[in-house]
Amino acid sequence: MWLCHADGRKQVSRVRTQQSIEVGQRYRDARITAFGARLRTIWVVDRVWQRSDGIEYVRLVQEDDRGRSKTIAASALSDRRNFIRVSA
Repeated sequence: MWLCHADGRKQVSRVRTQQSIEVGQRYRDARITAFGARLRTIWVVDRVWQRSDGIEYVRLVQEDDRGRSKTIAASALSDRRNFIRVSA
């Protein structure tokens, strides 16, 4: 899939377009720590919704501390550079 920018540039999209995001799915941050290890925090999809701006958002809660949460665009969650889906 190609992303076309307003200035005419084209870029290959790395967003997962086939997979829908559903409540209960688990994801791990894809970033690497300063020591070369993967982050171990597991985030669980708590809510998915679309706002009036037309962007779909996802609320994630930390699996082992439900008091920690964050809201991100669904496209950011689907980008393999940011998050990796893990099995239940």
